[in-house]
Amino acid sequence: MKLKILAVFCSILMLLEATSFAKTDSAVLAILEINNSLKDELQADHIKFLTDHIRTVIRKRLNPDEVQIMTRENTMVMLEQNNINPESCLTESQCEVDIGRNLGAGYIITSELIRFGKKLKLIMKLHNTENGGLIDSASGETEHIDTLETEFEKMAVKISGSLLYDITGNRAEIISSNEGTVTLLDNLKDVALYLNDQTTPYGP
Repeated sequence: MKLKILAVFCSILMLLEATSFAKTDSAVLAILEINNSLKDELQADHIKFLTDHIRTVIRKRLNPDEVQIMTRENTMVMLEQNNINPESCLTESQCEVDIGRNLGAGYIITSELIRFGKKLKLIMKLHNTENGGLIDSASGETEHIDTLETEFEKMAVKISGSLLYDITGNRAEIISSNEGTVTLLDNLKDVALYLNDQTTPYGP
């Protein structure tokens, strides 16, 4: 009997250790729905599509062993369980950090879409919830709703690079000029260069 109890205790201990390692082995990223001030122009389904596109773009550029991205469904359920309304505090960095902490995420991405006259302004921010720091932000603008997908994609590419650097310390330095050669110092996969509003695939 003692041997059986000891064996069960050891198994539980090993399971707890494995679970603890799994939680700390990769970072957790939460991506909130885009805060939309254009409700008369963009419906909820449009915002859902754009947010999912951001999530897809970032997922393609990060190693799942290094970053686990929370699904939209899990994020929405946890927000509801914690009675959190992201729209009430997306203008305050500390509030965004607190939301990420309540979601159990080490990193959180928030985005906002507003109109200034004829132009649509886009803002995206990446916070580290552990230290509360703003890692990076990106902005864009367009006059046409049908180009929002492209604009958010550009911002997501920039933010994903900053996230990767914060986690691993790896970053590719890109030097731009009117003429000459652009050299990527790191071995990268699925890289695209944005040149003159054109997407140019890069690969070895």
